[in-house]
Amino acid sequence: MQSSNLGGNRSSNANRLGIQWAIVAMSLGAIACPGEAQAWTGQSLAYVTGGAGISVIDTGDNKVVDTIHASSSSIAVAPDGKHIYVFGPSTSDLVFNISVIDATNDSVVATIPLDVSLLSEDVRTLNENSSAIAVTPDGKHIYATTGVCPLNVFPGCGAPEDSYFALWAIDALTNKVVAANLPFIGDYSGGGKGVADGIAFTPDGQHTYFTDWDPYFGFPEVGVVETESVISLPALAYVYAIAIAPDGKHAYVPYADSSESLAVIDIATNTIVKTVLVANPGRTSPGGVAVSPDGKYVYVTNGINGVAVIDAASNTVMTIVPVGTSPAGVAVTPDGKHVYVANQGSNSVAVIDTANNTVVATVPVTEPGVISIIPPPQAVPFQSFTARLDIGLGRKPNYSSFNLVSSFILSGTAKNGIHPETEPVKLQVGPFIATIPAGSFRQREEGSYTFAGVIDGTRLEAKIELRGGFRYEFRAEATGPNLSGTTNPVQVSLGIGGNAGVTSVTAHFERDRDHWSEWTFR
Repeated sequence: MQSSNLGGNRSSNANRLGIQWAIVAMSLGAIACPGEAQAWTGQSLAYVTGGAGISVIDTGDNKVVDTIHASSSSIAVAPDGKHIYVFGPSTSDLVFNISVIDATNDSVVATIPLDVSLLSEDVRTLNENSSAIAVTPDGKHIYATTGVCPLNVFPGCGAPEDSYFALWAIDALTNKVVAANLPFIGDYSGGGKGVADGIAFTPDGQHTYFTDWDPYFGFPEVGVVETESVISLPALAYVYAIAIAPDGKHAYVPYADSSESLAVIDIATNTIVKTVLVANPGRTSPGGVAVSPDGKYVYVTNGINGVAVIDAASNTVMTIVPVGTSPAGVAVTPDGKHVYVANQGSNSVAVIDTANNTVVATVPVTEPGVISIIPPPQAVPFQSFTARLDIGLGRKPNYSSFNLVSSFILSGTAKNGIHPETEPVKLQVGPFIATIPAGSFRQREEGSYTFAGVIDGTRLEAKIELRGGFRYEFRAEATGPNLSGTTNPVQVSLGIGGNAGVTSVTAHFERDRDHWSEWTFR
């Protein structure tokens, strides 16, 4: 589930659930930077923008397991969790870029230029006054906003009264801009001026909503792209975020004037049906907003030190949960059990237990802003998964090695078995995570499957053998992974197509051993 676009700023049933959640880590998990990564617990991951880059928080133990070194005030994650989209300017003041990050290895795989020449002749340059980004529910398009500087603004674009914005639509398959518009811009002395930092979509993907406001005059509004209509909010207020209920019936927009309130918008009529006071008069910091997966609760950060919990049925504030200072972005885990809040002033992310609305953990993150959390994909868990692991810790971070021997039994629901020759195979050993692309394994005459190659700088060799019935053996040897800081127990995860398992292993460690045997399974 993605958070609001606030510009700026784990009995057998339980084990099965843990296994299903583990796919998230393997689907999203990256080969992390040396010395930074920890082992994933198998729970979902939260991506948080901040001053030191994009922090990746394991929601299982609330530890930062990775840091993506990208500077961005906004972030969006594709619904399938495969790509991360980071908005940011290039070195040129005429072209802004969106970086496409492959979530399996945290590498930039594409750069999408937002070229000012795609806009009208009335626009001179782009700027960062607006910086929202979001992915459509079907994952096919990315929407983003940028600030623009009209030609008739002199001496330069930067003063609040000189704020305008553009809305961009990008094809996620081709990574190319397919539309660039100046919503409601035409009369630079009136409509169209402002900052647009919130984007949200109805669940069916049929309507796109964005928020904008004028830094000089106020006049906040919610725009509907498809109908080119606007919903006006109280004058002299400002707004940064928007969230839409899972059933698509209501949109929630926090705004701030002399106090801070939440506007509840009826999607069917595009009218405000209720306003809810979430902060005392005089507290005018704008907030982030998120809705629980079941649609029963709305969470709004008040910008001061709290999160308002609102009953969506009655549109009343149930409680204010104290968090850190200057809370901004907010997101709810896919199971609805926890809310993550970016405390910009406290340099931390607060974790709220929704069962009792109390803070149960605080994660240090420098200048956190926007938070996105990924829902778990569907997967068939192994009936059982056991492993034996030897780790050789090298003299240098990337001089380590490991030897893994594991056994798994497919669930009875996995009637079609596994097909390593046509399906991706995903392996995690502690902080090492690798995806062996579909088609990389070779099937031997005796029926086994083998792979030997280099994955993100690590020499990896693997073999999968059927041992009878639905029982398989998986063996892997790796030379060159970064296993610095690894301690027992070590988490091991394995995914083959839509089947997966996770287990914790007490590994045998050897120090200053640079490699095991090489290319055993060729």
